[in-house]
Amino acid sequence: MPNVTLSNSQFLSNTRMTAIIREVEDNYQRGLPLTYLDRTPTVDADDDEITGSYTGKVLAADVIMDDQAAVVYDTGQFEFVTNKITNLKLGHRVSQSKMNMLRQMSRGNIGRDEVGLFDRWLVTTGTTLRRGVDERKNALIAAMNLDLLTYDRFGIKLAVNWGMPANLKVTPTTPWTNPAATPITDILTQKRFAQVTYGENYNRLTLSWEDMQLVIATTEFKNLIVGLIGQPVTATAYSALDDKNQGWFAQLIGMRVEFEDKQFNEQSTAGVTTSTRVQPLGKVLMSSTSDDNNPAAMDFGNAMVNEAQVNEVVGITDTMGGEQYGPLSYWEGTLNPPNLVAWGVARGFPRKHRKSATSVLTVR
Repeated sequence: MPNVTLSNSQFLSNTRMTAIIREVEDNYQRGLPLTYLDRTPTVDADDDEITGSYTGKVLAADVIMDDQAAVVYDTGQFEFVTNKITNLKLGHRVSQSKMNMLRQMSRGNIGRDEVGLFDRWLVTTGTTLRRGVDERKNALIAAMNLDLLTYDRFGIKLAVNWGMPANLKVTPTTPWTNPAATPITDILTQKRFAQVTYGENYNRLTLSWEDMQLVIATTEFKNLIVGLIGQPVTATAYSALDDKNQGWFAQLIGMRVEFEDKQFNEQSTAGVTTSTRVQPLGKVLMSSTSDDNNPAAMDFGNAMVNEAQVNEVVGITDTMGGEQYGPLSYWEGTLNPPNLVAWGVARGFPRKHRKSATSVLTVR
């Protein structure tokens, strides 16, 4: 199906669409942040860099005097991850009425106001598509942090982990749904274990608001906050909905506490829309702020989009600006039947270079 370039018109030029969308993308992203995507660098990568990753411990350099031979070590390995790179793709069909309007525009039957309206529609369409791609990237990166991805849609089934050590995936003996649970002890024990065993200094805890409510309902939390300076002197002298609970919790564990309750929407072939949590209930993530946007810890390997690579090969006049890394937006159309679709697409997969960069507690 060829990309659409209307005769004597640049209204649906893919190059123009990409340029316009990128002008507004940064502002749009700042208004609707995506926690995991925002703190993970996107790194342009070739296919081989995504299908495999180099793993190994970083060794301290030897001290070598002048004219002395240095020692060469074999400390790493090439770890095979997957034999296919995933494509992240979302399409919106253009309505017949909109197609009729575009046909009139291509004939020059348009004024300055209509051009402005079209540009706003173009921005809204393209930005929504790009956002949809980013929503999936964010969900994939969250799954990488939690070390578990289960995906089953339209015949595509994925069950993926990123090699987090088994002893960094902990299920407390007493689930936090039990008021007798000891969430503070669970967290401090795991934090200390990761520091001693892997040299990790986790200083951030990410959990749902509902899981936080389980924490403050425990006897351990109620007893411990009494010892905090300026805090309630009895276990019942506070409300479970008091925002100060988050601060008290942070003091007790010596970590920054943040809530992750974001959901993203998916639609089935039957048109039914469902919402899915980015971070499932009961999953509590421990991480370090020093790894934010640190490609040595993890990144999203971003490959060239196939559509941009084959664009010139099949003789399409609108080249989308040549080979490009995603995400990008473009048009695609057929004449039989008349059909016009706007697409948002990227190609890549998240990569975890330091397996112990995160730890997860399954608390319910």
